[in-house]
Amino acid sequence: MWREPVPKTWMAKTLARLPAVLVDHAHLERKAATSALNLEKYHDLHSKVEVLNAIAIEELQHFQIVLDLLKQRGIPFGQAHPSPWVSGLMRAVRNGTRPQVIDHLICCALIEGRSCEKFQMLARALPERDAELSRFYASLVESEGNHYAT
Repeated sequence: MWREPVPKTWMAKTLARLPAVLVDHAHLERKAATSALNLEKYHDLHSKVEVLNAIAIEELQHFQIVLDLLKQRGIPFGQAHPSPWVSGLMRAVRNGTRPQVIDHLICCALIEGRSCEKFQMLARALPERDAELSRFYASLVESEGNHYAT
């Protein structure tokens, strides 16, 4: 699906810093919920408010699950770190109502699609190292894929 694959070094870096990855993941789930709610402001999407609201609720549920994992593992909820990739996508959003809606939706879909891909990779890489985390990431794949498709 992607022209640019996940860098080969991504998995090793991710596995080496799982606590920080979980903190980042929590922030990303919160931001995804906020993005879904922000999309509701666009007139062209008023007919999709219920769908967007359902996505926001689901993302907030994921946020709470990650917060629970952090607490259970004794990992403090820390500062968010901006993603250069996400920041770059969002800077490309054009101004003007209709172009802005289209670009915002495309950016959100790309973010959700890449998350789905990375969660699949994590689910496959973690069973022997951290079975609970492997199951958690596997449980998110369908949801993230559905958000991408929506």
